[in-house]
Amino acid sequence: MLGGSAIALAHLRRLAPAAVRRVPLRITRPMLTILLSRAAINTAWGAFFTADWAIAYAVLPRGAMAAAMGVWNLAAAIPQIIAPAITAPLVAYVDARQAGAGPRSALLLAAFEFVLGASLLAGLPALKAAQPGR
Repeated sequence: MLGGSAIALAHLRRLAPAAVRRVPLRITRPMLTILLSRAAINTAWGAFFTADWAIAYAVLPRGAMAAAMGVWNLAAAIPQIIAPAITAPLVAYVDARQAGAGPRSALLLAAFEFVLGASLLAGLPALKAAQPGR
């Protein structure tokens, strides 16, 4: 058994340089664009979730924080699962009527949902300045 693994390892060492030579490792202009846009997207996503969890921490009850944060996380994750099921048929339907209008309708739907969500946040109780021990 040990001899078989040594042979397999030697075989992998012999094949690795050929495989590596086939993979371009230079960063091209499109790749740089992708990397920079991913960095910007991930920074924005992190800022969004930081604010999201800060609101949750400030609003949810302390006695049941773990359960409440679990429900909060489900409330953040479930729409990400359901949204494609709603958006894909909407894009296909609108795009079939007028070419190129499908993605625009999806963006309008997202903007509407953003405004709706922001208006619901306005209904949360106002918090006083940082409350130590809370």
